[in-house]
Amino acid sequence: MVQYLYAAYSLDPESAPGEEREKVRIWQHQILEIAREEMGHLVTVQNLLRLVGGPLNFGRQDYPFQSDFYPFPFELEPLSIASLAKYIVAEMPERPSIPEIEDIKTLATKGNAGRAVNRVGKLYEAIIDRFAKLDDADFQASSIAYQADFDTWGRDYARAPRGTSESPKRAAAELIVRPVHSRTTALEALRAVAEQGEGNQTNESEFSHFQRFVDIFRHFKSGRVGFVRNVARNPVTMEVTLEPGDELVAVIKNEKSLLWAQLFNTRYRLLLSLLAHALHAESPITLSGAPTPRGRLIAGAFGEMYQLRALAGIIVRQPIDDCPGHLCGPPFELPYSLAVSDLPSGRWKAHRDILRGSDLLIEQLRRYGAEETKYLDALQFQNKTFLEQIAQILRTLDLPIGIA
Repeated sequence: MVQYLYAAYSLDPESAPGEEREKVRIWQHQILEIAREEMGHLVTVQNLLRLVGGPLNFGRQDYPFQSDFYPFPFELEPLSIASLAKYIVAEMPERPSIPEIEDIKTLATKGNAGRAVNRVGKLYEAIIDRFAKLDDADFQASSIAYQADFDTWGRDYARAPRGTSESPKRAAAELIVRPVHSRTTALEALRAVAEQGEGNQTNESEFSHFQRFVDIFRHFKSGRVGFVRNVARNPVTMEVTLEPGDELVAVIKNEKSLLWAQLFNTRYRLLLSLLAHALHAESPITLSGAPTPRGRLIAGAFGEMYQLRALAGIIVRQPIDDCPGHLCGPPFELPYSLAVSDLPSGRWKAHRDILRGSDLLIEQLRRYGAEETKYLDALQFQNKTFLEQIAQILRTLDLPIGIA
C-alpha cells in the first residue's frame, strides 16, 4: 500500500504534454485507488486476526529489509517501467492470461536486483489453507463487536464488488471491509481480497489490481517519462546503518524539507495510532446525533489520510539536498513503537502528545516564510479542535468510578 502511494505521488500530471496530461492523471488516480483498496485489505486482515485471537498488526519492516514474505524488498521509488513490472508480478494470478507476461517477469527481476519477485497470491493460498484446517474452537465469534465493517469504514467508496449495471468508469475505489465470525465468512473474505488483487475477470467495472497495473504498464511503456518527478528513492530523516545487500537510502539534508518530512512522519504515526485505537473500541459512532469517542477516532483517521496526501503533495516539490532537481519524497517512516496503551485514557493521551509534537513542527516551518501558511493554519486549527475534543474525553475518563 505504502509503495503504491509513493509511486502515485511521484507522478506530475501538470508537467505532461497537453495530450498526455489527462492520461497521467488517470494513472495517478488508478494507483491511488489501488492503494485505498489495499487499505480495505489491511482492515479486513485485522478482522481476521481478531477472529482467531491474534493481536492487531499495523507494523511493517522498515527499509532496508528482505524477506520471503514480501513480494520484493520494501522500497519507496518513483514510478518506472521496472517498478510497474514488479507490481504486476506481485499481483498476478497463478496463470496470467496476458501474452507479455514473461517479458514483464524479466523486467521485474531486473528491477529487483536480480531476485525473482514473489507472487502475493501464494501467501493468500497458504493462509486460506491454514484457516480451512483450524478447529472450530479457534474462531472467536464474539470478536465481531471489535471488527471493522463497510458501513463504518467505507465512506466515499463503493462496496466491492461493484454492480455490473454501473458505468465501467470507476468513480471510487471498491473497498472490501468484511467482518468475520466463522470459518465460512473468513474464507469468503480471504478469497475476495485475493481476487481483487490478482483476478483475471473481464468485467471492466471490476478490474483487479493486476489488470489495472498491466493496463498502465502497456501505455507507460510506449510513452515519455518526463511526467515522473525526480523524487528520491527511499528518503529517510536520519542516517541508517546499511548491511550488505540492503537497498540504498537517501538522507534528507535540506533543513526545510526535513521539517516537512518529520511532520509527515508525525501524521503517519497519528493515523496508525487512531486506527489501532478505533479497533480497540466497542460502541456506535454516534449517540443522540453526536459523535461518540469511537466516532471521533474514525473521523480522525479519515482526516489523517487526507492530510498525508496533502503533505505528500508539498514534499515532492521540496529539494532533498543542495543539488538542483533532486526532490524529496514522503518517507513513511514508522515510529519507534506502535504499541497501544492498556488504559483508555493512555490511548487518548498518546494522540494528544502526537498532536502537540505536530504543533511544534508547524511552528518551526513557519520560520521559512508564507509559502504554505494557509495549509499550516488549517492543520493547526484541526489540531486545536481535536485537542479540545480529547481534553473533554479525558475529563470524562478521569472521573472517579461510579460518576463517569
